[in-house]
Parts: sequence; structure tokens; C-alpha cells
Amino acid sequence: MARRKWNYETIGQVLTDENPFTQVGYTPKNIQRKIGDVWTDVKGITWEQRKGYRSRVNKQVDCIRELIKQKCSGCKKDINLFGTRYDEKFFPKTGMCYDCNIDNHTKLMVSGKFKEYEQKVIWSNQRSYLRDVKQHLEESILLLPTDTKVEQIASNGVITTWEGAQTKLFLESARADLEKVTKGIEELDAALEKLN
Repeated sequence: MARRKWNYETIGQVLTDENPFTQVGYTPKNIQRKIGDVWTDVKGITWEQRKGYRSRVNKQVDCIRELIKQKCSGCKKDINLFGTRYDEKFFPKTGMCYDCNIDNHTKLMVSGKFKEYEQKVIWSNQRSYLRDVKQHLEESILLLPTDTKVEQIASNGVITTWEGAQTKLFLESARADLEKVTKGIEELDAALEKLN
């Protein structure tokens, strides 16, 4: 293998930062972008310069992000960015941050309406629970033909099986429970209308 012979002239040029060799290549323009600049590249993708990085601009994703932001209905604070652990627990239940919830409860107590508010919340929770139970009962009645076996596995592992006449009794019991639940939902709806 032949080696390049270095002569004193070439070594001198390298030491003085002169380039004795010829190079061929392409160097793209280095464009300096400022924060907030928006541009479209060759492929048609829109970009935005942020502080220290580039971000792809997508209007649909931005709209979705804006819609799912958790903002307090009282103070309009963004729960994801500025919320505490209390805010994260209170927001899904009330739609407000912890501080606004406390302010709201205080105002209700001062005005004498807290008992009504408390009763309304309790009845709303009960109605929601009864609606879930009603849905499960309706599914059980629809999915259970009268001539099949029904097996129930208890938490201790005991399997209880109903067949034939017992299945009919199970269906009758489920229908009776459905009537009770429906009546309970109607009573709670009427009570909640009176509060409103």
C-alpha cells in the first residue's frame, strides 16, 4: 500500500492552517431562526422555532390539546401546568381547582345554602350509582335465556350454579330489582327537581 509522502511544504501549510488538499462537497445554507418564526420546508411541513428547538405545527392537534386542557371554571387556571395535587383530585369531581372549591363552599355556608348543595351532591351520586345498577340489570336480563346454566364465582372460590327453575327465579329476582331501581331513580329525579 502506497503512502502519501509528506514533504516539508505540505507540513508547513497544514501547520499554518492552509488547506493543501482539494475537497468537493455541498454545504447547505445555515439559516438562523428567531423564536416565534414560522416556515414551511420543501416537503410542505410547517415548523415553528421555539426556545432551543423546532416544533412541527399541526392545527388539528393544537385544537385537540386546547379542548382537553383542564381549566378551572372559577379562576381559569390550567390544572396541568399550575395545579397542585389537591387540584388534580378536586378538578375531575367539581370542575374547579381546590382553592375555588373552598371559596365556593365558604360562600354557600355564609349564604345558608350549603345543606341544599350537599344534599344535591349526595342525591346526584346516588342517582348515578342507581343508573349503573339499572344498566347492569338490563344487560343481565337481556343476555340470560331461561334454559341455560348460570354460574357465579364468589371471592372465596366457591362456584354457585343455577339451572332451570332456579334460572327463572334469578330472572324474576333481577326484574324485581330492576323495578325497585327504576322507582328509586324516579324518586331521586323528582327530589333533585325540587332542589333546582
